[in-house]
Amino acid sequence: MKKVFGVVLGVIFTLSAQAVMYNVNMVVDNGFGLYKGSSSSVISYIGGSRDMGTLSQFNHDFDRGDYVYVYAWDWGSVEGFIGEFISQDNNYKSFLTTIADGWEVMIPQLQNNYASSPIPTASQIIPEVLSGQWALVQHSLGRTRWGAYQFPEIDEPAVWIWGVEQDRNNPINSFVFRHEISVPQDNAVPEPASMLLLGLGVLGIAGFRKKQRSLKAI
Repeated sequence: MKKVFGVVLGVIFTLSAQAVMYNVNMVVDNGFGLYKGSSSSVISYIGGSRDMGTLSQFNHDFDRGDYVYVYAWDWGSVEGFIGEFISQDNNYKSFLTTIADGWEVMIPQLQNNYASSPIPTASQIIPEVLSGQWALVQHSLGRTRWGAYQFPEIDEPAVWIWGVEQDRNNPINSFVFRHEISVPQDNAVPEPASMLLLGLGVLGIAGFRKKQRSLKAI
């Protein structure tokens, strides 16, 4: 019985704690910070750039239920963020920067405005995550920026997205984007609570069979 219970707990732990590697290709006009976190806190800073013309590439582990966070800022009047996040495990969903792909966005209190502005630390992003008014991304800017910045490394249908329709006379320079790490609905890993109920069912069946064998032996 104890052996069965141990196996069940092992399965639950493995399924709930499984991490998956994502390959990330992304560009932001102009600077960004990339972070890994939950819906209530940012766990770690992954990397960033302040060079709009350069493709940034990352390989990083994420757990199911984590969020990818991108703090993006511009020092002009029209901004954009384009990227692909490719899962190395078919049980987890890859995603691109499209309006249909479930990206959320909010306007942070921290507004970087200049090329010299430092990339925010994870601790600076935590209060933004906690207080942010999140909404689905609704604005896309096509595949190219200024007719010159094209990145074939980022697969279609990824497009440049941003937070709001921009007013050149009163631009919003910084946004925080996020996307949840998830599994496809038709291939979902059961939630830990569901696995616990399944495990208790298995234990019940095992106990019932043991009792039946004991009765037969009388």
